[in-house]
Amino acid sequence: MDGSRGAVMVLTLTLLALTGCSTSPDSSGRSESAGSRPASGSPTATVIPDAAQAPLPSVAPAPPSAPRGTPLTVESFGARGDGETDDTSALQRAIDTGAAEGSEVRLAPDRTYVVSRSLLLPDGTHLSGSGPSSRLEFTWRFNDDEHDGFYLGNRDQVDDGNKDITLTDFAIVGAGSGLPAGLNELHHEPRVPAIRLRLVDRFRISGLDIGYAPGISIIHQGCSNGAIVGNRIHDSGRDGINGTWHIRNMHDILVSDNEITRVGDDAIAVIGTPGDLANRDALPYDILIEDNVIRGWSGNPNGHLLGRGILVMASRRVGVVGNVIQRTHSAGVLVAPSTRSFSLNPATKQPWRSADVSIVDNEIRDAGQNFDGRGDPEESGRDGLLVKQADRVWSVGNSITNSYGKTVAFYDCRACVSGGEA
Repeated sequence: MDGSRGAVMVLTLTLLALTGCSTSPDSSGRSESAGSRPASGSPTATVIPDAAQAPLPSVAPAPPSAPRGTPLTVESFGARGDGETDDTSALQRAIDTGAAEGSEVRLAPDRTYVVSRSLLLPDGTHLSGSGPSSRLEFTWRFNDDEHDGFYLGNRDQVDDGNKDITLTDFAIVGAGSGLPAGLNELHHEPRVPAIRLRLVDRFRISGLDIGYAPGISIIHQGCSNGAIVGNRIHDSGRDGINGTWHIRNMHDILVSDNEITRVGDDAIAVIGTPGDLANRDALPYDILIEDNVIRGWSGNPNGHLLGRGILVMASRRVGVVGNVIQRTHSAGVLVAPSTRSFSLNPATKQPWRSADVSIVDNEIRDAGQNFDGRGDPEESGRDGLLVKQADRVWSVGNSITNSYGKTVAFYDCRACVSGGEA
């Protein structure tokens, strides 16, 4: 330990002793922190403002296999791209042929391909465009008896899953209104996501422009070795990017350099205990959320706005680094335990706690300022950074201003570190 850090430790421990506070790993009290001052009450976060010491997960997703054959155009399979003709069948033939041959499938620039059913992505899919002028325009909003449950997704979502899927440099235009969709119980049928990958190993989603998804823009479930980088996501009914445990564990996921604007729920979420399955196995791990820009709504446009900037729920070895978060409905960043009573840690028989999370050098402004009394009354607080029932969380070097609630709040956080917040 260097001298300056040792001095901070001595000062911190002295102040905690004077206030009668405890930093025991078994403490279950409450803490609030701003700057490098220890909080009043019973804090469970030791104040050490040293961002360089924050442990970060080692995230190096194995990339999907590269295409090896001659690139194919969707026009050669009969697609028109005129914004009127239904190109679904032609696009699916092109995708299937490209995957079988190991070839890249290309969408042309300045074309709009109308799609009326899900496009299914087999092993080895490499679908690319020429930027946002290469548009896939989808025509439905709900998953019902007549419509599929997602716009783009891997083919085998039930048994063995798929591998080696690449989506890059095109636009997805959904049939949503662009407004927040609100709670699920407001709708008779689920609102479909733009992209749903389930049980996929080795995937990359980059350079996409995804707008007007009725539900979540990108959801990946039980996936591994994935990179979601450099996308523009906007005007979705629910989350921007959502990753969950699903039968298989989620790990080695990079979410980086995305611009996420006006989404209806969490901009980025990592969830180890989804609502529809019991996880008594293990938590998602080795996930890095880095250098994303999140801009929320200005106000609550229809009374149905939900969500945090970044949510880490029941996950471990997660880095939240260098993100910019502006205007949220709830907390700017929330680290939380499982809220599912049926998903228990087999070692403790208690709900899973998040662990080993580093929140470093983020800029959080106007957290919770979109709250107007409407939305989900049970949604967690409106602080800049809120940590609940977690272990070994580092919060260092973040700039947090004008939060609706507290700047930083820790509740039942064992062996946690907080400091350097401005």
